[in-house]
This record gives sequence, C-alpha cells and structure tokens, in this order.
Amino acid sequence: MYLNFSTTQPPDLSRPVFLSSSARRWRALTKDQAVLYQKLYAKRSVINHPDILDAAQLKKARLVLEIGFGDGANLVALATKFPETYFIGAELYRPGLLKIAKLADQLNLNNLFLFEGDARHLLSKLPDNVLAGCVILFPDPWPKQRHHKRRLVDAAFLTLLHSKCCANAEFNLATDCHDYALAVHKLLTSSLTTTWAPNPNLAAFKRCVATKFALKSTLKFDELCFVVCK
Repeated sequence: MYLNFSTTQPPDLSRPVFLSSSARRWRALTKDQAVLYQKLYAKRSVINHPDILDAAQLKKARLVLEIGFGDGANLVALATKFPETYFIGAELYRPGLLKIAKLADQLNLNNLFLFEGDARHLLSKLPDNVLAGCVILFPDPWPKQRHHKRRLVDAAFLTLLHSKCCANAEFNLATDCHDYALAVHKLLTSSLTTTWAPNPNLAAFKRCVATKFALKSTLKFDELCFVVCK
C-alpha cells in the first residue's frame, strides 16, 4: 500500500479541503532542530512505511491512530505497552513531532510512526477497514457557537473514520468541553453517521495515560471519556 503525499507532483484538485481544527500557535524549529527533524521524521513517517498498512490490511498486525498527540505521553505509553501493535501519531505541531521522534529512537520503539499534517488527509488516503482503534485526547474544543464548524469530530469526520476501522475497532475520545461531548454523543446515538454506540464500560479507555491536558481539567478523567465500538 503506497500513500502518495508528494509535494513535487501537480496539485490534486480532488484532495479534500478541511477547515482547520487547531487553535494552536506555532513555534518554529531552530536550524539545527530542522535538520534533525528531517532526518528523524523520514525514519518515522508512515508514508515511508507502507508495509505496516499492508500488515494491518491482511490482519497480521493491529494498527491504532492517535490524532493530535500533544506531548506524546499517551502515544509513547501505548507503544511501549503494546509492542505488537503499530501506532501512528498524527500531529500538526512540528516541535511535538520532533520530541516524540527523538524519544521513540531513544526507547527503540519500532512500532511507532508519525504523520505531520491534518489527520483527515491521512484518513482519506488509508484503505478501508484497516484501523483497530483511534484515540483523540482533548481536541481543541472551539466552545463558541460560531466556531463549532472548526471542531474536528463532526458527522463527516466520524463517517470517514468509521469507514477506515475494522470490525470491533475502538474509538476513544476525551474532552473537558461538556457541549462538545454532548454533540459527539448525539452524533453517535443518531445512527445516521456510524454503527458505533457509546459504551459505558471505560476499561479499554483506561489504557490511556492521564496527559497534562487531563491533569489540567477540573473534571474527573473518567467523566471525559467515551468508548465506542464498531
């Protein structure tokens, strides 16, 4: 399976255009960091490792995607705990990608791969029924009504993600924005978007570690979670 994201090719006019769902401000890498990043990212980029998609398609390995991994605490913890599972971390923030690429090398995590960019572009290129799970911890909530259109998890996103997940795949979402949680719950229970349904058993989600964003929340970690199954 080959994923073509080449920037040297003519622009793909059929490539979907997504409204940015990130409110984060960027910090540029230094010159030395940029050189190191290019080296490490080339090694970890999922685009350069089509073999893991082939293995997942043939059900020889599980493939889990974490979107917007932030400080990477959960991603690294899962990759360490489940060495037989392939993990892809999708992130827009290049300093965060560099941090995790360096840490993955230090820990010799050969099952951890990265994607720089909007995860929806990656999902649109993945074959159907290939993901065993997806984790999204504390996406930008965009609490104001006029900004809701920027939220990552909407009906279109859930439909796309659902098509990429295999049977019994898990979708784990944590948010401390009550309105966002209700909106996602409504989509999941409408049965118009996916065949997923909220699962009150949070045991699977507790495999995730409490990130710095969870620790900042005034809510209990369990209160932030949905676990849904295909």
